[in-house]
Amino acid sequence: MTPGSISEMCSLGSPPTWRATSKTCCRTAGYIPCPRRLAASELTFEYLLRRSALRQLAPSADDVFADHASRFRPPLNLIAHMPTPDLRVVLIVPAVMVSALAASSWFELRTFNEKQPFVQTQGSVASLDCGNHGSYRVTYVAGDRTITGGAGSLPLKSDCRDLSLNQKIPVWYSASDPSFASFVDPTSVPSGIHSEMAAMLFLGYPFVALFLYLAMRFKLYTKRAR
Repeated sequence: MTPGSISEMCSLGSPPTWRATSKTCCRTAGYIPCPRRLAASELTFEYLLRRSALRQLAPSADDVFADHASRFRPPLNLIAHMPTPDLRVVLIVPAVMVSALAASSWFELRTFNEKQPFVQTQGSVASLDCGNHGSYRVTYVAGDRTITGGAGSLPLKSDCRDLSLNQKIPVWYSASDPSFASFVDPTSVPSGIHSEMAAMLFLGYPFVALFLYLAMRFKLYTKRAR
């Protein structure tokens, strides 16, 4: 509403006495009456009739909301309006990523099998670095050697947060390579690695493929919108 229309409404919708005493307030509030008590002489039939006419000309809040909603309403099904990306990319890229992770786990399992058999002994926790992928080092005796080192691979260690310095824990070291040690029972390692590989295949791959699919559709949709 422009200042001119406000002034026009003030002159049209206000009695002479109210317009003379409340001109500033009228310009600020538009055609809405200022919060003050009106005299009985001001409540004339003509004033009430003009005020009612002005209210009918003013749009209601529902009409204003409907007008804005019609201008800025997004599609009811945003995904349905997005273009379809290349499905070869959606399927191949996650497959390569999951295959690389599965190959790494398979290599760890192969290395573990090559280091068998294992000899059990007792060791003590020498250092803790839980912030670095839960790493910790253990001191143990293998034959006539005293070795301080970490686990041979990630699946061969327990939770670092459950340990404390100088705590006694069981250690299994390789008979052919005593520096290669496991801090968990070697009989449970193969099943743990197999479960990890199955999770990558049946959970990781569908999740990554779905995420890439939605991301590519949204990117193509934004490009088309430009």
